[in-house]
Amino acid sequence: MSLRWKYLIPHFRRTEEREMQEELTALIRDRGKAELGNLTLAAENARMVWGWTWLEGLLADIRYAIRSLRRQPGFTVVAVGSLALGIGANAAIFSLMDVYFGVTFPSAIRRGW
Repeated sequence: MSLRWKYLIPHFRRTEEREMQEELTALIRDRGKAELGNLTLAAENARMVWGWTWLEGLLADIRYAIRSLRRQPGFTVVAVGSLALGIGANAAIFSLMDVYFGVTFPSAIRRGW
């Protein structure tokens, strides 16, 4: 398992972060803060590179959407119903176009449908 995937496991992440903190403390002790520069900026940049900030942001957005939909069940029913109707109508129209007009889309021809 690569280091990026292991980083999603909380125990592994805490262990890695603890080791990095120990290395940073030793580096500060040996060289001093002035020589290292802005440590907060460096830590944020390292988190952006090694972390899964995009995934954490996506999960936060999904949690927020679920909370919002739970608060307003009427809106949720209307939204889900509208999506279901739209997807069903689209599928029906394209199926009818395929049967009656023989219109198939290039992607369907490439796939062999």
